[in-house]
Amino acid sequence: MANVTERRDKNGALVSFRIRVSRGTDAHGRRLKPFEATFKADPNRTERQNQKAAATFAADFERRCREGLVADHQQKFEVYSSYWIELQTSSGNVRPRTAERYRALLVRINAAIGHIKLGDIRPQHLNELYQSLAREGERHGGEKAVILPAVNLKDLYRAHGFHNAEAFCTAAGCSVVTIRAATRGERIRAENAQKIATALEMPVTRLFKLETDTRPLSAKTIKHHHALISSILESAVHEGLIVQNPAARAVPPKVRRANVQYFEPQDVARILQALEREPLKWRAILHLLIVTGCRRGEVLGLKWSDLDTTFKRLHVQRALYYTAQMGVFVSELKTDSSDRLIALPPQTMELLDRYRREYYEPLRQAAGDLWEGDDGFIFVSDCDHIGRPMHPDSATAFCVAFSKRHGLPHIHPHAFRHTAASILIHAGLDPVSVAGQLGHASAATTENIYAHMIADAKTRAANAMGEILLTSRRSLHETDDSTEADKNRKHG
Repeated sequence: MANVTERRDKNGALVSFRIRVSRGTDAHGRRLKPFEATFKADPNRTERQNQKAAATFAADFERRCREGLVADHQQKFEVYSSYWIELQTSSGNVRPRTAERYRALLVRINAAIGHIKLGDIRPQHLNELYQSLAREGERHGGEKAVILPAVNLKDLYRAHGFHNAEAFCTAAGCSVVTIRAATRGERIRAENAQKIATALEMPVTRLFKLETDTRPLSAKTIKHHHALISSILESAVHEGLIVQNPAARAVPPKVRRANVQYFEPQDVARILQALEREPLKWRAILHLLIVTGCRRGEVLGLKWSDLDTTFKRLHVQRALYYTAQMGVFVSELKTDSSDRLIALPPQTMELLDRYRREYYEPLRQAAGDLWEGDDGFIFVSDCDHIGRPMHPDSATAFCVAFSKRHGLPHIHPHAFRHTAASILIHAGLDPVSVAGQLGHASAATTENIYAHMIADAKTRAANAMGEILLTSRRSLHETDDSTEADKNRKHG
Protein backbone atom coordinates (compact mmCIF):
# COMPACT_ATOMS: atom_id res chain seq x y z
CA MET A 1 0.00 0.00 0.00
CA ALA A 2 1.20 3.52 -0.80
CA ASN A 3 2.66 5.58 2.02
CA VAL A 4 1.18 9.11 2.20
CA THR A 5 2.93 11.85 4.23
CA GLU A 6 1.46 15.33 4.75
CA ARG A 7 3.66 18.40 4.34
CA ARG A 8 2.75 21.67 6.08
CA ASP A 9 4.24 25.14 6.13
CA LYS A 10 5.56 26.91 9.26
CA ASN A 11 2.03 28.07 10.08
CA GLY A 12 0.69 24.53 10.00
CA ALA A 13 -1.25 24.93 6.76
CA LEU A 14 -1.44 21.85 4.54
CA VAL A 15 0.80 22.32 1.45
CA SER A 16 1.27 18.94 -0.23
CA PHE A 17 1.44 15.17 0.19
CA ARG A 18 4.50 12.97 -0.44
CA ILE A 19 3.47 9.58 -1.79
CA ARG A 20 5.82 6.58 -1.82
CA VAL A 21 5.38 3.07 -3.26
CA SER A 22 7.84 0.32 -2.38
CA ARG A 23 9.87 -1.28 -5.19
CA GLY A 24 11.08 -4.24 -3.13
CA THR A 25 14.70 -5.44 -3.33
CA ASP A 26 17.25 -6.03 -6.09
CA ALA A 27 18.99 -9.29 -7.07
CA HIS A 28 21.38 -8.91 -4.12
CA GLY A 29 18.64 -8.34 -1.55
CA ARG A 30 19.25 -4.61 -1.25
CA ARG A 31 16.12 -2.47 -0.83
CA LEU A 32 15.45 -0.39 -3.92
CA LYS A 33 14.60 3.27 -3.72
CA PRO A 34 10.77 3.59 -3.75
CA PHE A 35 8.70 5.26 -6.42
CA GLU A 36 7.83 8.75 -5.29
CA ALA A 37 5.28 11.42 -6.29
CA THR A 38 3.97 14.71 -4.90
CA PHE A 39 0.31 15.78 -4.71
CA LYS A 40 -0.21 19.49 -4.07
CA ALA A 41 -3.06 20.60 -1.81
CA ASP A 42 -5.75 22.84 -3.30
CA PRO A 43 -6.14 26.00 -1.14
CA ASN A 44 -9.77 26.22 -2.22
CA ARG A 45 -10.56 22.87 -0.58
CA THR A 46 -10.84 21.89 3.03
CA GLU A 47 -8.17 19.69 4.61
CA ARG A 48 -10.56 16.78 4.59
CA GLN A 49 -11.26 17.22 0.88
CA ASN A 50 -7.51 17.47 0.11
CA GLN A 51 -6.82 14.34 2.14
CA LYS A 52 -9.48 12.38 0.27
CA ALA A 53 -8.17 13.66 -3.08
CA ALA A 54 -4.62 12.72 -2.08
CA ALA A 55 -5.77 9.22 -1.08
CA THR A 56 -7.44 8.79 -4.49
CA PHE A 57 -4.30 10.02 -6.26
CA ALA A 58 -2.11 7.67 -4.14
CA ALA A 59 -4.25 4.65 -5.01
CA ASP A 60 -4.03 5.45 -8.72
CA PHE A 61 -0.28 6.13 -8.48
CA GLU A 62 0.28 2.76 -6.77
CA ARG A 63 -1.73 1.01 -9.49
CA ARG A 64 0.36 2.63 -12.23
CA CYS A 65 3.57 1.67 -10.38
CA ARG A 66 2.48 -1.99 -10.21
CA GLU A 67 1.63 -1.96 -13.91
CA GLY A 68 5.04 -0.54 -14.82
CA LEU A 69 3.65 2.76 -16.06
CA VAL A 70 5.70 4.92 -13.68
CA ALA A 71 9.38 5.59 -14.27
CA ASP A 72 12.10 5.93 -11.64
CA HIS A 73 13.79 9.18 -12.65
CA GLN A 74 16.18 9.25 -9.69
CA GLN A 75 18.70 6.47 -10.43
CA LYS A 76 21.82 7.65 -12.26
CA PHE A 77 23.10 5.88 -15.36
CA GLU A 78 26.46 4.95 -13.81
CA VAL A 79 24.79 3.24 -10.84
CA TYR A 80 22.31 1.38 -13.01
CA SER A 81 24.96 0.31 -15.57
CA SER A 82 27.04 -1.23 -12.78
CA TYR A 83 23.98 -3.13 -11.53
CA TRP A 84 23.21 -4.24 -15.10
CA ILE A 85 26.72 -5.60 -15.70
CA GLU A 86 26.65 -7.60 -12.46
CA LEU A 87 23.17 -8.93 -13.22
CA GLN A 88 24.12 -10.03 -16.74
CA THR A 89 27.33 -11.67 -15.53
CA SER A 90 25.80 -13.51 -12.56
CA SER A 91 22.90 -14.78 -14.68
CA GLY A 92 25.27 -16.13 -17.35
CA ASN A 93 23.86 -13.89 -20.09
CA VAL A 94 27.26 -12.27 -20.60
CA ARG A 95 30.57 -14.13 -20.78
CA PRO A 96 33.61 -12.91 -18.81
CA ARG A 97 35.43 -11.55 -21.89
CA THR A 98 32.30 -9.69 -22.97
CA ALA A 99 31.83 -8.26 -19.49
CA GLU A 100 35.44 -7.07 -19.52
CA ARG A 101 34.83 -5.36 -22.87
CA TYR A 102 31.64 -3.73 -21.53
CA ARG A 103 33.47 -2.32 -18.50
CA ALA A 104 36.12 -0.83 -20.79
CA LEU A 105 33.45 0.86 -22.93
CA LEU A 106 31.66 2.17 -19.83
CA VAL A 107 34.73 4.22 -18.87
CA ARG A 108 34.02 6.62 -21.73
CA ILE A 109 30.25 6.32 -21.44
CA ASN A 110 30.08 7.08 -17.71
CA ALA A 111 32.44 10.03 -18.13
CA ALA A 112 29.84 11.58 -20.44
CA ILE A 113 26.43 10.49 -19.10
CA GLY A 114 27.12 8.52 -15.91
CA HIS A 115 26.03 11.44 -13.72
CA ILE A 116 22.68 11.87 -15.53
CA LYS A 117 19.53 10.32 -14.08
CA LEU A 118 17.98 7.60 -16.23
CA GLY A 119 14.80 9.57 -16.76
CA ASP A 120 16.73 12.67 -17.83
CA ILE A 121 18.80 11.06 -20.59
CA ARG A 122 17.84 12.37 -24.01
CA PRO A 123 18.93 11.38 -27.54
CA GLN A 124 20.86 14.63 -27.69
CA HIS A 125 23.12 13.50 -24.81
CA LEU A 126 23.96 10.32 -26.71
CA ASN A 127 24.51 12.08 -30.05
CA GLU A 128 26.90 14.51 -28.36
CA LEU A 129 28.81 11.55 -26.89
CA TYR A 130 29.12 9.87 -30.30
CA GLN A 131 30.29 13.10 -31.91
CA SER A 132 32.93 13.63 -29.22
CA LEU A 133 34.29 10.10 -29.67
CA ALA A 134 34.63 10.76 -33.40
CA ARG A 135 36.77 13.87 -32.87
CA GLU A 136 40.53 13.72 -33.24
CA GLY A 137 42.34 13.72 -29.90
CA GLU A 138 39.41 12.27 -27.98
CA ARG A 139 40.72 8.69 -27.94
CA HIS A 140 40.66 7.43 -24.36
CA GLY A 141 43.93 5.85 -23.30
CA GLY A 142 45.44 6.84 -26.61
CA GLU A 143 49.01 6.86 -25.32
CA LYS A 144 51.22 4.25 -26.97
CA ALA A 145 54.70 2.97 -26.21
CA VAL A 146 57.56 1.72 -28.41
CA ILE A 147 60.58 -0.17 -27.08
CA LEU A 148 63.78 1.89 -27.21
CA PRO A 149 66.30 0.79 -29.90
CA ALA A 150 68.97 -0.03 -27.33
CA VAL A 151 66.66 -2.29 -25.28
CA ASN A 152 66.50 -6.04 -25.87
CA LEU A 153 63.32 -7.05 -24.08
CA LYS A 154 63.88 -10.75 -24.64
CA ASP A 155 67.27 -10.65 -22.91
CA LEU A 156 65.81 -8.64 -20.03
CA TYR A 157 62.97 -11.00 -19.17
CA ARG A 158 65.24 -14.02 -19.58
CA ALA A 159 67.70 -12.41 -17.14
CA HIS A 160 64.80 -12.25 -14.66
CA GLY A 161 64.25 -16.00 -14.95
CA PHE A 162 61.49 -16.09 -17.59
CA HIS A 163 62.37 -18.52 -20.37
CA ASN A 164 59.98 -17.16 -22.99
CA ALA A 165 57.18 -14.69 -23.70
CA GLU A 166 54.49 -17.10 -22.45
CA ALA A 167 56.12 -17.28 -19.02
CA PHE A 168 56.77 -13.55 -18.78
CA CYS A 169 53.25 -12.50 -19.84
CA THR A 170 51.77 -14.09 -16.70
CA ALA A 171 54.11 -12.15 -14.44
CA ALA A 172 53.54 -8.90 -16.33
CA GLY A 173 49.76 -9.29 -16.42
CA CYS A 174 49.36 -8.77 -20.17
CA SER A 175 48.97 -11.07 -23.16
CA VAL A 176 51.76 -12.95 -24.91
CA VAL A 177 50.81 -11.10 -28.11
CA THR A 178 51.59 -7.81 -26.35
CA ILE A 179 54.98 -9.09 -25.10
CA ARG A 180 55.99 -10.28 -28.54
CA ALA A 181 54.76 -7.10 -30.21
CA ALA A 182 56.84 -5.04 -27.79
CA THR A 183 59.86 -7.26 -28.47
CA ARG A 184 59.49 -6.66 -32.23
CA GLY A 185 59.40 -2.89 -31.69
CA GLU A 186 55.69 -2.50 -32.43
CA ARG A 187 53.47 0.00 -30.64
CA ILE A 188 51.67 -1.25 -27.54
CA ARG A 189 49.37 0.46 -25.06
CA ALA A 190 51.11 2.64 -22.48
CA GLU A 191 49.48 0.78 -19.57
CA ASN A 192 50.91 -2.49 -20.88
CA ALA A 193 54.34 -0.90 -21.16
CA GLN A 194 54.02 0.11 -17.51
CA LYS A 195 53.11 -3.47 -16.55
CA ILE A 196 56.20 -4.77 -18.37
CA ALA A 197 58.42 -2.22 -16.67
CA THR A 198 56.96 -3.08 -13.26
CA ALA A 199 57.58 -6.80 -13.80
CA LEU A 200 61.20 -6.00 -14.74
CA GLU A 201 61.53 -3.57 -11.79
CA MET A 202 62.62 -0.74 -14.09
CA PRO A 203 61.26 2.75 -14.86
CA VAL A 204 59.07 2.65 -17.94
CA THR A 205 61.02 5.54 -19.53
CA ARG A 206 64.21 3.41 -19.53
CA LEU A 207 62.48 0.80 -21.66
CA PHE A 208 59.93 2.62 -23.81
CA LYS A 209 59.35 5.80 -25.73
CA LEU A 210 55.82 7.09 -25.04
CA GLU A 211 53.72 8.51 -27.88
CA THR A 212 50.23 10.00 -27.94
CA ASP A 213 47.66 8.50 -30.28
CA THR A 214 45.29 11.30 -31.34
CA ARG A 215 43.23 9.30 -33.83
CA PRO A 216 39.45 9.40 -33.33
CA LEU A 217 37.64 6.21 -32.50
CA SER A 218 36.43 4.19 -35.47
CA ALA A 219 32.77 4.19 -36.43
CA LYS A 220 32.60 0.52 -35.48
CA THR A 221 33.88 1.19 -31.95
CA ILE A 222 31.46 4.09 -31.51
CA LYS A 223 28.66 1.80 -32.65
CA HIS A 224 29.71 -0.66 -29.92
CA HIS A 225 29.27 2.14 -27.35
CA HIS A 226 25.82 2.83 -28.74
CA ALA A 227 24.81 -0.84 -28.65
CA LEU A 228 25.85 -1.14 -25.00
CA ILE A 229 24.00 2.03 -23.98
CA SER A 230 20.91 0.84 -25.83
CA SER A 231 20.99 -2.57 -24.10
CA ILE A 232 21.33 -0.99 -20.66
CA LEU A 233 18.52 1.51 -21.24
CA GLU A 234 16.28 -1.17 -22.77
CA SER A 235 16.72 -3.18 -19.56
CA ALA A 236 15.70 -0.10 -17.60
CA VAL A 237 12.53 0.09 -19.71
CA HIS A 238 11.71 -3.56 -18.97
CA GLU A 239 12.25 -2.99 -15.25
CA GLY A 240 9.89 -0.03 -15.30
CA LEU A 241 12.54 2.54 -14.44
CA ILE A 242 11.98 4.59 -17.59
CA VAL A 243 9.10 4.66 -20.03
CA GLN A 244 11.06 4.55 -23.30
CA ASN A 245 14.60 4.00 -24.55
CA PRO A 246 16.22 7.27 -25.71
CA ALA A 247 18.95 5.32 -27.54
CA ALA A 248 16.30 4.20 -30.04
CA ARG A 249 16.08 7.81 -31.27
CA ALA A 250 19.83 8.55 -31.19
CA VAL A 251 21.91 8.59 -34.38
CA PRO A 252 25.12 6.53 -34.16
CA PRO A 253 27.58 6.63 -37.08
CA LYS A 254 27.11 4.31 -40.02
CA VAL A 255 29.60 1.46 -40.23
CA ARG A 256 30.84 0.33 -43.59
CA ARG A 257 31.01 -3.42 -43.98
CA ALA A 258 34.63 -4.51 -44.02
CA ASN A 259 35.73 -7.21 -46.43
CA VAL A 260 36.73 -10.36 -44.57
CA GLN A 261 40.34 -11.45 -44.92
CA TYR A 262 40.82 -14.84 -46.49
CA PHE A 263 43.60 -16.58 -48.38
CA GLU A 264 43.54 -17.67 -52.00
CA PRO A 265 44.36 -21.36 -52.68
CA GLN A 266 47.88 -20.45 -53.80
CA ASP A 267 48.45 -18.60 -50.49
CA VAL A 268 47.23 -21.63 -48.53
CA ALA A 269 49.65 -23.81 -50.50
CA ARG A 270 52.54 -21.47 -49.60
CA ILE A 271 51.51 -21.49 -45.94
CA LEU A 272 51.33 -25.30 -45.83
CA GLN A 273 54.72 -25.53 -47.54
CA ALA A 274 56.27 -23.11 -45.03
CA LEU A 275 54.71 -25.04 -42.13
CA GLU A 276 56.83 -28.05 -43.07
CA ARG A 277 59.80 -26.17 -41.58
CA GLU A 278 58.02 -25.31 -38.29
CA PRO A 279 57.74 -27.29 -35.00
CA LEU A 280 55.32 -30.20 -35.14
CA LYS A 281 52.97 -28.69 -32.54
CA TRP A 282 52.42 -25.52 -34.56
CA ARG A 283 52.06 -27.48 -37.77
CA ALA A 284 49.20 -29.41 -36.16
CA ILE A 285 47.54 -26.28 -34.74
CA LEU A 286 47.60 -24.30 -37.99
CA HIS A 287 46.62 -27.39 -39.98
CA LEU A 288 43.46 -27.72 -37.87
CA LEU A 289 42.71 -24.02 -38.19
CA ILE A 290 42.95 -24.31 -41.97
CA VAL A 291 40.93 -27.49 -42.58
CA THR A 292 38.19 -27.03 -39.92
CA GLY A 293 37.49 -23.29 -39.90
CA CYS A 294 37.39 -23.41 -36.10
CA ARG A 295 38.11 -20.39 -33.94
CA ARG A 296 41.56 -20.33 -32.30
CA GLY A 297 40.07 -20.88 -28.83
CA GLU A 298 38.11 -23.88 -30.09
CA VAL A 299 41.24 -25.54 -31.51
CA LEU A 300 43.30 -24.89 -28.38
CA GLY A 301 40.36 -26.12 -26.26
CA LEU A 302 40.30 -29.56 -27.91
CA LYS A 303 40.96 -32.67 -25.82
CA TRP A 304 42.09 -36.09 -26.94
CA SER A 305 38.68 -37.42 -25.96
CA ASP A 306 37.16 -35.12 -28.62
CA LEU A 307 39.05 -36.94 -31.38
CA ASP A 308 37.10 -39.84 -32.89
CA THR A 309 39.68 -41.96 -34.71
CA THR A 310 37.08 -44.48 -35.91
CA PHE A 311 34.92 -42.02 -37.83
CA LYS A 312 37.75 -39.49 -38.36
CA ARG A 313 36.07 -36.46 -36.82
CA LEU A 314 36.35 -33.88 -34.02
CA HIS A 315 33.77 -32.95 -31.43
CA VAL A 316 34.06 -29.19 -30.82
CA GLN A 317 32.43 -28.53 -27.43
CA ARG A 318 34.52 -25.96 -25.54
CA ALA A 319 36.95 -23.09 -26.06
CA LEU A 320 39.82 -21.37 -24.27
CA TYR A 321 39.59 -17.68 -23.41
CA TYR A 322 41.71 -15.13 -21.57
CA THR A 323 40.90 -12.08 -19.47
CA ALA A 324 43.20 -10.02 -17.29
CA GLN A 325 41.14 -10.87 -14.21
CA MET A 326 40.67 -14.62 -14.81
CA GLY A 327 43.76 -15.52 -16.84
CA VAL A 328 43.35 -18.51 -19.20
CA PHE A 329 40.08 -20.34 -18.61
CA VAL A 330 37.84 -22.91 -20.27
CA SER A 331 34.31 -21.90 -21.22
CA GLU A 332 31.31 -23.26 -23.02
CA LEU A 333 30.91 -22.28 -26.65
CA LYS A 334 29.18 -19.09 -27.78
CA THR A 335 25.97 -20.80 -28.92
CA ASP A 336 24.40 -24.26 -28.86
CA SER A 337 25.07 -24.60 -32.59
CA SER A 338 28.80 -24.05 -31.95
CA ASP A 339 28.82 -27.52 -30.35
CA ARG A 340 29.40 -29.59 -33.48
CA LEU A 341 31.10 -32.57 -35.13
CA ILE A 342 33.61 -31.86 -37.90
CA ALA A 343 34.86 -34.52 -40.30
CA LEU A 344 38.63 -34.56 -40.81
CA PRO A 345 40.66 -35.48 -43.93
CA PRO A 346 42.93 -38.55 -43.64
CA GLN A 347 46.01 -36.29 -43.84
CA THR A 348 44.86 -34.41 -40.73
CA MET A 349 44.31 -37.63 -38.79
CA GLU A 350 47.81 -38.80 -39.77
CA LEU A 351 49.33 -35.48 -38.65
CA LEU A 352 47.57 -35.60 -35.26
CA ASP A 353 48.70 -39.19 -34.75
CA ARG A 354 52.28 -38.22 -35.55
CA TYR A 355 52.04 -35.19 -33.23
CA ARG A 356 50.91 -37.42 -30.38
CA ARG A 357 53.67 -39.99 -30.94
CA GLU A 358 56.56 -37.65 -31.67
CA TYR A 359 55.76 -34.59 -29.55
CA TYR A 360 53.00 -34.95 -26.96
CA GLU A 361 53.95 -38.30 -25.40
CA PRO A 362 57.73 -37.58 -25.35
CA LEU A 363 57.02 -34.19 -23.72
CA ARG A 364 54.88 -35.84 -21.07
CA GLN A 365 57.49 -38.47 -20.30
CA ALA A 366 60.32 -35.93 -20.16
CA ALA A 367 58.34 -33.63 -17.83
CA GLY A 368 57.75 -36.36 -15.26
CA ASP A 369 56.51 -34.86 -12.00
CA LEU A 370 56.51 -31.38 -13.56
CA TRP A 371 53.62 -32.34 -15.83
CA GLU A 372 50.49 -30.41 -14.81
CA GLY A 373 48.16 -31.54 -17.57
CA ASP A 374 45.45 -33.65 -16.00
CA ASP A 375 42.69 -32.40 -18.30
CA GLY A 376 43.71 -34.16 -21.51
CA PHE A 377 44.14 -31.12 -23.75
CA ILE A 378 45.69 -31.91 -27.13
CA PHE A 379 47.79 -28.75 -27.30
CA VAL A 380 49.64 -27.82 -24.13
CA SER A 381 52.28 -25.46 -22.80
CA ASP A 382 55.80 -26.85 -23.08
CA CYS A 383 57.61 -24.36 -20.81
CA ASP A 384 56.20 -23.09 -17.50
CA HIS A 385 53.19 -25.09 -16.23
CA ILE A 386 54.02 -27.92 -18.63
CA GLY A 387 50.92 -29.73 -19.78
CA ARG A 388 48.50 -26.93 -18.94
CA PRO A 389 46.30 -25.33 -21.64
CA MET A 390 48.00 -22.82 -23.92
CA HIS A 391 47.35 -19.08 -23.86
CA PRO A 392 44.89 -18.31 -26.73
CA ASP A 393 46.95 -15.28 -27.76
CA SER A 394 49.96 -17.52 -28.40
CA ALA A 395 48.33 -18.70 -31.64
CA THR A 396 48.01 -15.12 -32.85
CA ALA A 397 51.58 -14.30 -31.85
CA PHE A 398 52.91 -17.37 -33.66
CA CYS A 399 50.99 -16.53 -36.85
CA VAL A 400 52.40 -13.00 -36.94
CA ALA A 401 55.99 -14.18 -36.42
CA PHE A 402 55.51 -17.13 -38.81
CA SER A 403 54.28 -14.90 -41.66
CA LYS A 404 57.26 -12.56 -41.25
CA ARG A 405 59.77 -15.43 -41.13
CA HIS A 406 58.59 -16.84 -44.44
CA GLY A 407 57.64 -13.65 -46.27
CA LEU A 408 53.94 -14.55 -46.29
CA PRO A 409 50.92 -12.22 -46.20
CA HIS A 410 49.91 -11.06 -42.72
CA ILE A 411 48.29 -14.03 -40.98
CA HIS A 412 45.69 -13.92 -38.24
CA PRO A 413 44.12 -17.18 -36.99
CA HIS A 414 40.62 -15.93 -37.82
CA ALA A 415 41.64 -15.49 -41.47
CA PHE A 416 41.81 -19.29 -41.73
CA ARG A 417 38.17 -19.43 -40.61
CA HIS A 418 37.19 -17.06 -43.39
CA THR A 419 39.32 -19.07 -45.81
CA ALA A 420 37.52 -22.29 -44.91
CA ALA A 421 34.18 -20.55 -45.46
CA SER A 422 35.39 -19.23 -48.82
CA ILE A 423 36.45 -22.71 -49.98
CA LEU A 424 33.16 -24.29 -48.90
CA ILE A 425 31.07 -21.59 -50.57
CA HIS A 426 33.18 -21.75 -53.75
CA ALA A 427 32.67 -25.53 -53.77
CA GLY A 428 28.93 -24.94 -53.91
CA LEU A 429 27.87 -25.76 -50.35
CA ASP A 430 24.69 -24.02 -49.27
CA PRO A 431 24.73 -21.48 -46.37
CA VAL A 432 23.07 -23.97 -43.99
CA SER A 433 25.89 -26.50 -44.48
CA VAL A 434 28.56 -23.81 -44.17
CA ALA A 435 26.91 -22.52 -40.97
CA GLY A 436 27.01 -26.05 -39.56
CA GLN A 437 30.72 -26.39 -40.30
CA LEU A 438 31.58 -23.02 -38.76
CA GLY A 439 29.22 -23.31 -35.80
CA HIS A 440 27.16 -20.22 -36.60
CA ALA A 441 23.90 -19.72 -34.73
CA SER A 442 21.99 -19.70 -38.03
CA ALA A 443 22.48 -19.61 -41.77
CA ALA A 444 21.50 -15.93 -41.61
CA THR A 445 24.74 -15.22 -39.73
CA THR A 446 26.72 -16.95 -42.47
CA GLU A 447 24.87 -15.08 -45.20
CA ASN A 448 25.47 -11.76 -43.44
CA ILE A 449 29.24 -12.27 -42.99
CA TYR A 450 29.92 -13.86 -46.39
CA ALA A 451 27.28 -12.08 -48.48
CA HIS A 452 29.79 -11.12 -51.20
CA MET A 453 31.16 -14.66 -51.52
CA ILE A 454 27.67 -16.17 -51.67
CA ALA A 455 26.63 -13.64 -54.32
CA ASP A 456 29.66 -14.61 -56.42
CA ALA A 457 28.80 -18.30 -55.98
CA LYS A 458 25.22 -17.64 -57.14
CA THR A 459 26.55 -15.80 -60.20
CA ARG A 460 28.76 -18.78 -61.05
CA ALA A 461 25.79 -21.09 -60.62
CA ALA A 462 23.65 -18.94 -62.91
CA ASN A 463 26.41 -18.89 -65.54
CA ALA A 464 26.78 -22.66 -65.26
CA MET A 465 23.04 -23.16 -65.75
CA GLY A 466 23.16 -20.90 -68.79
CA GLU A 467 26.15 -22.78 -70.16
CA ILE A 468 24.56 -26.20 -69.66
CA LEU A 469 20.98 -25.45 -70.67
CA LEU A 470 20.99 -22.51 -73.04
CA THR A 471 24.34 -22.79 -74.80
CA SER A 472 23.91 -26.55 -75.23
CA ARG A 473 20.43 -26.02 -76.61
CA ARG A 474 21.72 -23.44 -79.11
CA SER A 475 24.46 -25.83 -80.19
CA LEU A 476 21.85 -28.55 -80.65
CA HIS A 477 19.72 -26.26 -82.82
CA GLU A 478 22.75 -25.29 -84.85
CA THR A 479 23.54 -28.96 -85.38
CA ASP A 480 19.96 -29.70 -86.42
CA ASP A 481 19.96 -26.73 -88.81
CA SER A 482 23.20 -27.79 -90.43
CA THR A 483 21.93 -31.36 -90.79
CA GLU A 484 18.74 -30.13 -92.45
CA ALA A 485 20.80 -27.95 -94.80
CA ASP A 486 22.96 -30.92 -95.75
CA LYS A 487 19.85 -32.92 -96.56
CA ASN A 488 18.49 -30.15 -98.75
CA ARG A 489 21.77 -29.87 -100.65
CA LYS A 490 21.84 -33.63 -101.14
CA HIS A 491 18.30 -33.82 -102.49
CA GLY A 492 18.76 -30.69 -104.57
